[in-house]
Amino acid sequence: MKSRSQLLAILGMGLLLIGIAGCWDDEPDTLRANALILMVSHKAGEKSWNWRFYFPNPTVTVSSLSQIKPEEEFYTTSVQAPSLEQAYTQVQQHLARDLYLGQLEVVIVSDTLTTKDLASFLNAYNREGTLPKTAYILVASSPLSKMAVVTPQVSIPAVYWEKYFDCKDCQPELLAHPIWKAWDDIVTPDMSPAIPYAGFDKIAQLAVYRSVGSPVIFSRTETLGWAYLMGKVKKESLSIISPVGTVTLGRIHGTVHSRVEAVNQHLQAFVQIHLTSDVAQWESSAAMTNNTLSRIQTLAEHRVLLECIAAINKANMTHTDPFGYGRRLSFEQDGPPSMAQVHWEQIDAQVSVTMQIRTSGGNV
Repeated sequence: MKSRSQLLAILGMGLLLIGIAGCWDDEPDTLRANALILMVSHKAGEKSWNWRFYFPNPTVTVSSLSQIKPEEEFYTTSVQAPSLEQAYTQVQQHLARDLYLGQLEVVIVSDTLTTKDLASFLNAYNREGTLPKTAYILVASSPLSKMAVVTPQVSIPAVYWEKYFDCKDCQPELLAHPIWKAWDDIVTPDMSPAIPYAGFDKIAQLAVYRSVGSPVIFSRTETLGWAYLMGKVKKESLSIISPVGTVTLGRIHGTVHSRVEAVNQHLQAFVQIHLTSDVAQWESSAAMTNNTLSRIQTLAEHRVLLECIAAINKANMTHTDPFGYGRRLSFEQDGPPSMAQVHWEQIDAQVSVTMQIRTSGGNV
């Protein structure tokens, strides 16, 4: 027969396991409404914000997938409220089930949100313990209703953006940005949050937030330059018009080594980018010689360098630092007081790019 102390120990262990497993979080979907997407928009001067919650449609079954449209896999509820907490209250009035946001996957904010608006939202979101901080955030232009892209032909509706960001091999550039990282960037001095910007069919740009005002949208070229400078390139490609015709390089990836110094009240960044690529397309009639490959390598390096310069020029023009050079200088080298007060200084960068081209089908 077990002693009283043994029984208490077993009971305590059981309670601990229940706490770890989170049994209170194991309610069936029939009793609660699990929001997977939250869209937020706000215009300057308006008191109320627009909140749109997306819920998986519980009527969707495997047998019905062939009969429904992808957009019908979710139903939405929209409210206008001045705060996140009041939005919860209002949306709950539209639901016959308990509102639950513990499985939120993606937060989409409108590009009409200013830096102050974004900081206000992220602070409110961060204070709510049940909201997942690993949910992804992206910026979109209005109307936001066109941004609820889902993955069709699965038994449980899935948010496309969440699946895309989770797939490290799916992204040419690693642009995924979780909520916790956006909040960390926006509360850290000398850092301009850089959040992926979604068009209507793809993510190929960045929204960079200044100290005040609306975000700056980086072009595709500037976004590529940022990705190269930040070591975010996973499997990029580029085509080059060369003396032997059009040559395409694929699976471009590599490493970045950088350091930052304070020189004459400017941020001086020294960046070395080392890339590797494969020959993906080559004119069949052209000989693949060492001299030709060397010429193409030089052209590719120059292309990447121009993209990096474009990103740095855009940052200087808009008084932003999406690279975190100022933050690094403050943390590592204790930048001069003037920089700490201004939170931004001109970025002077010396960038070098090397490209190693690998070939297939025999030696050169």
